[in-house]
Amino acid sequence: MRWRTSWPGAGRGARQRDGGLSGRRALSLFWGAFEAPCGAAVGTLTDDRIDLYETDYPLWLAGQAAALRRAAAVAAGLGVDAERVAEALEDLGRSERHAVESFLETVIEHLLKLEQSPAAAPRVGWMITVRKARTNLHRKLTPDLRRHLAETLPERYAEGRALAALGLRADTVPEAALPRDCPWTLEQLLAPSWWPANRFGLA
Repeated sequence: MRWRTSWPGAGRGARQRDGGLSGRRALSLFWGAFEAPCGAAVGTLTDDRIDLYETDYPLWLAGQAAALRRAAAVAAGLGVDAERVAEALEDLGRSERHAVESFLETVIEHLLKLEQSPAAAPRVGWMITVRKARTNLHRKLTPDLRRHLAETLPERYAEGRALAALGLRADTVPEAALPRDCPWTLEQLLAPSWWPANRFGLA
């Protein structure tokens, strides 16, 4: 096992506000730190994998989990609990996916409230919630996660609609008043400055 003195992707760790290692940075160090005893460079990050790590982290995690399982199959002496490490990598990828799903459902919920509610008082708070969720989405979105949201938009809308229906009971807005299918595109939902018109003419 040969330890490296320099690490790929060093810029990511430098961007951490608290000065510590992020989960992504730690994983990069893990993979870059060793070469397999059998001589196969299991831990060496190629340029392509470094690029994917920087541009589509969840997809990189899935690829690394698959690569670890393949490596363990041909090099049982790695000294790594390959299956559990692979599962941990996949869990991280799922966590990223669940986070963007939740943020999009929050956007949908509050856009429906803004569109359907006759109440003026809570509108600013709803807009702030949408703004925060959109910001978090843009921080986390990768090409693969964006495709996932586009493919699962009906499910995200159904959950956001259900939440909005519960909240709108306070304004006596019936669930039937909410569109059954998503009336907006993913691009509209993500756009920082796009807002639906209120059906009662509120600004």
